[in-house]
Amino acid sequence: MTSLLRDAYGDTAVDEVPAGMPLTVAVTTHRPRILITSLAPGADPATLPPAVGRLLHDHPHLRVLIVESDGREGSIWELRPHRSALGELSRSGLVQAIGEVPPGA
Repeated sequence: MTSLLRDAYGDTAVDEVPAGMPLTVAVTTHRPRILITSLAPGADPATLPPAVGRLLHDHPHLRVLIVESDGREGSIWELRPHRSALGELSRSGLVQAIGEVPPGA
């Protein structure tokens, strides 16, 4: 993976973190735009690993590419604020924006 990325982006844009270095230390030290890591064997690729969630919380502009254990597929996780303008507020507009609320909620 490292050689593929160095071919695409050059040596100065790609840095490898020593094995065993905690992800929080790696991100604080290297300040990457994107962190590439692997998924733990047996982990669900659709579930955000807690350590990655903490990283995204502490470094909101970071993107994390997680390579699945087979090495063939991956996912990009990011924390991205999103805003939707609602326009003039009305009862029906609020219900549409919020969605239906189940009885007793």
